[in-house]
Amino acid sequence: MQLLHASHIVASPPLAVMASHAEGFSRYYRGDLDEAKRHVEAGIALFSLEQERFIVSQVQIASTVVMEGILALVLWLQDRAAEGEEAIERARRLADELDSPPSLVFHLSLCCEFRLWQRNAPKLLETSERMLQLAETEGFALFESVAHCYRGLARAGLGQEADGIAEASQGWAAYSATGAGLNIMQEHCCRAEALFRLNRPEEALSLLDQAERRGGPLGERNCDAEVHRVRAEIWAAAGRTTQAIESASKAIEVARSRGATALVLRAEATLASISKHERLATSDRVSEPPRTNQPDGA
Repeated sequence: MQLLHASHIVASPPLAVMASHAEGFSRYYRGDLDEAKRHVEAGIALFSLEQERFIVSQVQIASTVVMEGILALVLWLQDRAAEGEEAIERARRLADELDSPPSLVFHLSLCCEFRLWQRNAPKLLETSERMLQLAETEGFALFESVAHCYRGLARAGLGQEADGIAEASQGWAAYSATGAGLNIMQEHCCRAEALFRLNRPEEALSLLDQAERRGGPLGERNCDAEVHRVRAEIWAAAGRTTQAIESASKAIEVARSRGATALVLRAEATLASISKHERLATSDRVSEPPRTNQPDGA
C-alpha cells in the first residue's frame, strides 16, 4: 500500500505498475479476490513493452507477467476458467518476448498453481517439469524446490500417490528451509487429498491442521475453503457425518464470502455427496427387518 501511495506522489508509471503488482499479489493470497483483480487490471492497463523491459532491468521480474498470472488465478476461482486460460497465454507470450528467465520461471510457478486449482494433473506435470528444468539450468534454488512440490502433486494426481507425496514433501521441506512459506494452504491441502487416497487419514488431517495453524497467522486465506472441504471428505469416510456436514457447509460459507464461485461449486458437490450417502445409509437401516429372539431349538 505504501508503494502504491508513493507511485501517486511521484507520478511514476513504472512504480505504479510495480505497486499494482505487489498489491494484487498480496490481495490474492489473502483471499480478497475482487480487490486483487482490481489492482492487477489497473496495472495491466499501464502496460508498454519498453516500460516492462525497464522494470525487468531494475527488479528482474516483469510485473505484467505476474499480474496476468494472478488475474488468471482469480478468474478461475470466480468460475471464469476460459478467461483465465487467456490470461495465462498472454503471460506466457510476454515472458517469452522479454527473454527473462526470472520472469518465465515465475510465470511457470503461477501456471502450476492454476493447473493445481483445476486438478489438471497431466498439465501440471508438463508445466512443473519445464519449470524444474529452467530452475536447475538458471540456478533458481527456491523455484527448483517449488517445482518439486508441484511435480510431486502432479504425480500423486496421476496415481503415483506414494512417490508423489514423497517428492512434494521433500520439495516443501527445501522450500521452507529458505524461510519461505507462501501457498502453504494449497500445497498442504492437495497433499492431504493424496494422503487420504492412500488411506492415511490421520496424516491428512494433521497436514490440514498445520496449514491452518501456519497459514492463518500469515493472512493466507485464498484456500481456507478447500481445507474445510477436504476435512469434510475425510470425516465422511470415517463415518463422522455430522462433523463432515458442518465442515462442508463451512467450506461453502467461506468460499462464498471470498467470491470464489468455483470453490463454492466444489464444496456444494462434496456436501451433496455426503448428504446422499447419509440418506442411503439411513434408508438401509430403516429397511432392515426387525430382529426377534428365537427360542432355543426353533
